[in-house]
Amino acid sequence: EVRHEQHKSTVVVTELKAKLHEEKLRELHSVRETLLRQHESELVRVIKIKDGEIQRLQALVSALRDGSTDK
Repeated sequence: EVRHEQHKSTVVVTELKAKLHEEKLRELHSVRETLLRQHESELVRVIKIKDGEIQRLQALVSALRDGSTDK
């Protein structure tokens, strides 16, 4: 009887550990997806800023070239 109860308890503990592990994996996956989305949007933001800076510098170079050919 005692051995049977111990076995039942062991089974319950094992099931709970498995369930907890699955929950942790789901939560980890969710956090990972969120971080990936945040990282991606941050990259897009930085790329837009850099593109704007490149366009500004190209316009400045063109203006300087045009100015030097006028003389």
